This record gives sequence, structure tokens and C-alpha cells, in this order.
Amino acid sequence: MKYHYINISPPYTLNKDWDASEPQLPSGFFQKLKNYIPEKESLETRKGITEFVFTGSITAAPTGNDFSGDPNCVAVWRFENNANDTIGGNHLTSSGTVVYTTADVSEGDYAVDLERDDSAYLTITDTNLDAGFPGKKGEAETDFSLFGFFKIESYRVGGDAGLCCKHRGTTADRTFGTVVMSAGTCQLKIGYNGGCAASTLALTAELSLATWYWVCATYQASNNRMSMYIWNVATSALIDQGTDTAAGDMSPSSADFTIGKFGGSSYFDGLMDEWGVMKDMLTTAEMSEIRKGEYRP
Repeated sequence: MKYHYINISPPYTLNKDWDASEPQLPSGFFQKLKNYIPEKESLETRKGITEFVFTGSITAAPTGNDFSGDPNCVAVWRFENNANDTIGGNHLTSSGTVVYTTADVSEGDYAVDLERDDSAYLTITDTNLDAGFPGKKGEAETDFSLFGFFKIESYRVGGDAGLCCKHRGTTADRTFGTVVMSAGTCQLKIGYNGGCAASTLALTAELSLATWYWVCATYQASNNRMSMYIWNVATSALIDQGTDTAAGDMSPSSADFTIGKFGGSSYFDGLMDEWGVMKDMLTTAEMSEIRKGEYRP
């Protein structure tokens, strides 16, 4: 366990982390504390310190992402045995047999297992999305980011499979979609022209089965810039990235928001963990923090 953020008097503040095996003061705690004092006091003063009076408290260092301090975060689904939005009210409902598992996770205690053979996916209607959700009908076009962990169990032969989408694929209901193609490559689609057409950013790396990946797709409204990045979680290697320009402004639509399905019947087969939506473009530094579970703005 790590401890941090200790306030002491006279007013020194220790903003350091150190390891301890038990939730009490670790061995050598006071000596470690004294060793940090030269940042604020002279060596002579430090040598004269014999005791500390705590005005604060000892807390365990945080683990995992904390999106609560980011006003641009509109939804995060951690799939901790449910599909509730931990930021807003964009709670997803299940279609088909959706299973939450502790046997194979990338973040937290649970992941969600979606079976293509059961037409399993998670969804929320456009009407029930929170105000300000990117792509919601009636909302203005906006920057956005889509991100999350996924692990492919099988490819959809001869077609694509949806990851995080708002893209019905008919009439004027194309807004955005991240998909895995039959060869294991990924694509980002942005609907334009009132949702009647879509531009596609196609990456080329062929992803392996039974491997956790983290993907982030971004869109910049001012210039229709669409980007996509994929990391191998185990190795932290950036597997693929690409950038292109959509042929027109992204079109909000009444299409349902879905995780695990694209269009009418393009179902994903595999595991997913901690997916989120931002109404801004994440920087590569922020992507790295989220992927590592260290994002706490």
C-alpha cells in the first residue's frame, strides 16, 4: 500500500508517496519524513526536528482513474457487474445475454463479456442520453473522444463489428462508430451530410485474438479531423494510429448509442472494460494516463 499527502505542523506538507505493507505508519516513517524537510528548511533545522504534530490524516494512495474532476467527461461505464454510467445518467441496458465476469479484466474487478451468437450488446436510446452528449440529436456538433479496453474472441467473418457507436447505418442516422473489421483491423466512421453518408478512417494493423487492447478515437469539429490510436495493454506498445479529415461536419442523429453493436446487426464478440466518452479531444498524454489508470484531473 502507498500513503501520501501528509500535513504536519509547523506547516510542512509532504506530497510524496512511499510503500508500506500495512495500513499503519511504516517502519522508519519519521526518518523518511525528516529526509524530505530540506525541500522547505535548512539542513540544520531538519536535524533539530524530533517530532511532528499531524494536522491532517494518512490516506491510501488512490488507484484507478477518477474522471469526476473533468467537466468534459460525459460518461464512463466501468462494467463493475452493471452497465451504469458512473459520471452521468447514461445508463445502458442489455440486449441478448450480457455477462459480467471477474475471470478476465483489464480494469477494476469486472469486465463485460458480449457473445455475438447471442446478439449481445449494450444500448441507450438517443432520447435518454444526457444533454450535451456528443452526437445527440438536437445538440451542436462538438469535439469528442471515445475510449476503452477491448479483447476480441472472434472476428465477424465478412463484415465489421461495433465497439462504441452511434450509427444506425440507414437513412440519416450515421453519427460515429468505432469498429473491428473481419481481418482484425479497426476503423473510425464519422457521419456527415445530415447523417446520410460517412467518412472512414481505416487503420491497417491486424489485431490478435485473446489480447487486451485500449483504443481512443477523437474528432475535432473545427476542421473535421478524425484520429484513432490503439495500444497493446500488456506491452504498452502503440500498435497503430491514423488521422484523416471527414468529408463534412459530424451529424448528430437519433440513432441509439451502443457498445458492442454497429448498425443493425454487426455484433462484437469479446470482452470490454471501462469505456468512456468526452466532449473534447484527449491529448496523447491524457490517453496514456487513462490507459494506465492514472487519470485524476
